[in-house]
Parts: sequence; C-alpha cells; structure tokens
Amino acid sequence: METIFSHEPLVEYIRDRHNQKVGVVVACKFEGSNDIIIGHSKVNISRGDWFDKALGLNIALDRAVRGSRVPVPSSSVIMVNKMRERAIKYFKVTVKEVFVGGLLRTT
Repeated sequence: METIFSHEPLVEYIRDRHNQKVGVVVACKFEGSNDIIIGHSKVNISRGDWFDKALGLNIALDRAVRGSRVPVPSSSVIMVNKMRERAIKYFKVTVKEVFVGGLLRTT
C-alpha cells in the first residue's frame, strides 16, 4: 500500500491486564491534508488468537486509510480517544476533525 503521509504514523499498543500486547491503534495524517485518520486492530483472545505485531499494524493502517465497518471494541475506546488527543497535538491540527476507521469524530 503506497500512501504519502506527512509524518510517520503514531503507533500505540493495546495491552491486557498482564501487560501483553493484544492490539494496536495508529494515527496518520496525509500530506497536504488537515485531517487525522485513526485505525485499530485487536485480537480476539476468546477465540484463541494471538497478537502478531506486523499483521496488527497492517490491519490498523489499512482500516485507517480505506475505512472500516468494524466498530472499535468497547475495550479499546479509551485507547482510541487517547490516540486522538495525542495525534491532534503531534500533527498540530487546528481543525479537530478525526476519522476513526473512515467515520468522522469531532470534539
């Protein structure tokens, strides 16, 4: 996937109560755009899945860029909101429009 971002994507890992990585949240900003896009990926531990760092990053970036119908898991909402605030500061965005998986989230 060839995409031109204005900076390297911000990456934050979601951890379980045992401090093991179980997911990832990414935030990106396209060159010349004022919009921040956020993607997420999280394993389904109850189905026996295990976290793969490269696969998780690819899924999260794909969901950020292409959009996704997969809702943010309730256990990840806090992490996505923290990433949103972090991305607004990091990318120095004045218009607080953030797209989470293709859906617009405003303040």
